[in-house]
Amino acid sequence: IQRFWRGLRTGLQITRMELAVEKIQHSYRAYRWNSRNAKFLKATLHLQRVWQGALTRQWIRRLHESAIDIQRYARGLLVRVSLDRFGRELLRKSQADLTQLMKRRGELGEDEYLAQASAIAEKAKISLSKHRDRNVDLRRNGASTLKSKQARILDKRKKIKMKGSLQPVRISIFETFPAVARRAQQTAQNARFGCIHSGVLTEARKCHRRLNRTMPHDDYAKDPKMRTAMHAAAKRGHAAMFVQRNTKNCEVTASKRCLLADDEFENWMKQQFQVA
Repeated sequence: IQRFWRGLRTGLQITRMELAVEKIQHSYRAYRWNSRNAKFLKATLHLQRVWQGALTRQWIRRLHESAIDIQRYARGLLVRVSLDRFGRELLRKSQADLTQLMKRRGELGEDEYLAQASAIAEKAKISLSKHRDRNVDLRRNGASTLKSKQARILDKRKKIKMKGSLQPVRISIFETFPAVARRAQQTAQNARFGCIHSGVLTEARKCHRRLNRTMPHDDYAKDPKMRTAMHAAAKRGHAAMFVQRNTKNCEVTASKRCLLADDEFENWMKQQFQVA
């Protein structure tokens, strides 16, 4: 009895030690895995930040170039509509007035001469500005009256029905179109990093660990980390713990029906103890 008890006690001790070692190894591997993932995540986020910054800077440069082109064409248009035939006539008239004023400069004082010259220049600027605004309004009205109001409404409805005719709503003008398209396609907001853990893989790995504790070393485990030799005393301890666990958890399910049928028992009693 002492020999069997000492063997069982040693097996249980070795089993508990192996379970503790496995727990320590699992915790250390998880710590090492998390540390490596943290470094990898930091490097990935750094690369993404640099790449997104480069894309944003490139997009801003394109915006500045496009704005410069638009401003150049707009200013050229304003100059052309200002210095047309009527605008040049207004300039010639103001230049003629300035020429006559310069001829009479000796007759006028310095302050009076400067005041009249400034008045002529301002009148020329005001007249040119009015002439420019008039021409711009004429061009704007001409462009807007190419189609009737009903035709414009129908055209707008067709464009709305067309797929991709309208741009998605952007948070700001600095947001790139690929980023807007990706944000519009996302139906749910997922995590910025990480992945969804599979419950099936987690359960499969738990089963591997249980088999590793109860089965000897063989080729059932493809993962080299799961292949560990088992001591004979540890097998005995695992078996004892398994029996103890089953003994505690088992539930006696007694049958609800009676072991003896009442009718058959009464017939048997009559036959055995019947008095002639």
